[in-house]
Amino acid sequence: MGAKRNWFTFKVLSATVFAGSLLYFSGEAEALLVKEEPVFLQNGQGEQLGEYPLLSNGSEAYIAFDDVMNIVDADYNVTEDGLVVTETAQSASLPSLSPLPKDRIPSFTEYGTFSSTIGARGGAVVENGESLIYGKNETERLYPASTTKIMTALVALEHGDLQETVRVSEATSSIPRRTSTADIDPGDRMTLEELLYALMVPSGNDAAVAVAVHIAGSESAFIDMMNEKAEELGAMQTNFKNPHGLHDEQQYTTPADLALIGHEASQYETFMDLVSTSTYWASYTDRHGQPKTSKWEATNQQIHADKHHYDGRMSGGKTGYTSASRHNLVTFAEQNGNTYTISLLRGTRNQRYQDAASLLTHAFNARSSYDQTYKQTATLNAAETTLTWDGVTTSEQPFVIHAGKHYIALNEIAEQLGLQLSSEQDTKLALDGSLVSFNDAMPLTENSRMLVPVRSVFEHLGLDVGWDQQNQVVYADDGEVAIELPIGQSNATLNGEQVNLDVAADVRSGRTYVPARFVGESFDAVVDWGRGRTVGAP
Repeated sequence: MGAKRNWFTFKVLSATVFAGSLLYFSGEAEALLVKEEPVFLQNGQGEQLGEYPLLSNGSEAYIAFDDVMNIVDADYNVTEDGLVVTETAQSASLPSLSPLPKDRIPSFTEYGTFSSTIGARGGAVVENGESLIYGKNETERLYPASTTKIMTALVALEHGDLQETVRVSEATSSIPRRTSTADIDPGDRMTLEELLYALMVPSGNDAAVAVAVHIAGSESAFIDMMNEKAEELGAMQTNFKNPHGLHDEQQYTTPADLALIGHEASQYETFMDLVSTSTYWASYTDRHGQPKTSKWEATNQQIHADKHHYDGRMSGGKTGYTSASRHNLVTFAEQNGNTYTISLLRGTRNQRYQDAASLLTHAFNARSSYDQTYKQTATLNAAETTLTWDGVTTSEQPFVIHAGKHYIALNEIAEQLGLQLSSEQDTKLALDGSLVSFNDAMPLTENSRMLVPVRSVFEHLGLDVGWDQQNQVVYADDGEVAIELPIGQSNATLNGEQVNLDVAADVRSGRTYVPARFVGESFDAVVDWGRGRTVGAP
C-alpha cells in the first residue's frame, strides 16, 4: 500500500467517528439480499485488491473491517472488550493480484433503466437519490408551481428549530386569497413545525412567505438560500424567484433536478411526516393571543385513503398547479431498503397520479429483476463487539459478522475517514501484479480491448512519454525497447518492426489513450485486468 498515512490524522478522526451516530445492527441475525462484489482499496499511496467482498443492500454498503485497516495502514487486536485499533500496520501478506476478478456486475442505473409512456410533459424516477432509472424530457426547463415548497421546507428544516415560535409576517398579506392558502393571518403565532404543516398539507402560499421571512429575515434572502441549496445539490437547471411557486417566468426546474431536491428533502423524517399527512388539525393563537384552530387537508389524492387515486405504496408527495405549469406531482416510495422519488411536470389533474403509479410499478419490477439476477441472501449477525480507537470506545456495538469476519457500515465512517465508494465497478489494470493508478481519467474498453491513459501506464513502467505533434505519434523507450503508436491507426512499431493492433491509440476529450496489452507486453510486463468497486481516500 505504500507509505503510511499520517497517524495523527486518524487519532483526531477517531474522536469524530465516535461522536457521530454509527449504524447499529439490531437483532441477533438478519438475512439480507445483498450484492457481493470485489473491492479495490486506495489510500492515496497505492492500491490493492481487498481481501473480502463488499456487501451492498440498497443505499447501504458494508466493508470488512480488515479492509478498512488496510486502507488506513493500521491493525487491530481482538480482546475480551472488543476490537482495539493499534498503530502498527498489518504484516500479513497482501492477497495475490493474479488473476484479477473479472465478473461484471452492472450498476442498477445501467441495468434498471426503463421506458414508459406517460401523459406528463416531463418526468423522472430516481432510486436512492443517485440512480436515474427513468426520464422523459428530464432536463427540460418547466415551471414547478407548488412543488417549489419542497425546497422551501428543505431549507427551513436545515436552518430552523421546529419548536421555536413564529410570528406570521405582515408580508403574507401580499398573497392573493384566491390562491392556495392556509388562511393564516399576519400576527398569528405558531411553532415552526405547525407552520410547515400549513406550508405542505394545504399548500399554503401564505405559509411559504411566513417561513421565508422567519428563516432568513426577508423573502429575497430566503430565495438566495434556496438557489444556493439547489446549486449545492447539483440542480443546475433550477432557479427560484419566490418560496411558494406562484408563476414567474424566471422560476423553473427540470424533472431530474426536482427529483434530486425531493430526495434530499426526504432524508428528513419531519419532511416525510409533512408530505404523508392527509389531514392536520392545528392549534395556535392570533395576534391578540386568542386561540385559533385550523383543519388543513392535503392536496395530494394519493395519500387520502378515501380518494380514487389513493396508492398505499406511496410514502407521501406534493402536488403543484398554475395555469402556466399545469398539474405537477412529486411522490415518494420505499421498498426493501430502496427509496424512490418520482417527479412529474406539466401533466393533467388525474393523469399525473396514474403516471406516478405506473412508473413506480416499473421501478419496483426493475429492482426486483436486478436483485434476483445479481444478489444473493447473506446472513448478517449482530456482533457483541465494541470498537476502541485511540483510547475511545464506542458505547454501542457497530459490527456485524459475515462469513466469520467483522463488517461495518461504510457510510457511517466514510465522511470521518475521507473515504469514497465508486458508484459502479471500475476497470483495473495490473502490470507484473502491481495495479496501475488512474487519477482523473479511467480506462476505456473498445472492441473488448482496454485503452488506458498514456501517462498513467508509461509512468508506471518508468517510461517517458514522447509526442510527435506533426505526425500525431506517441512513443516511448527504456533504452532497450522502443515503441511508436500513431494515433487512430491499427498498427504500431516495436523496435522498428510493424505490429498490427487489436485497437488503435486514440485521443478522447483531450487525453491520449493507448492499448494496454501492447504497451505492457512490449516491455515484458505480465498484463492482467479486472473489475470491482473502489473505496478509499483519493
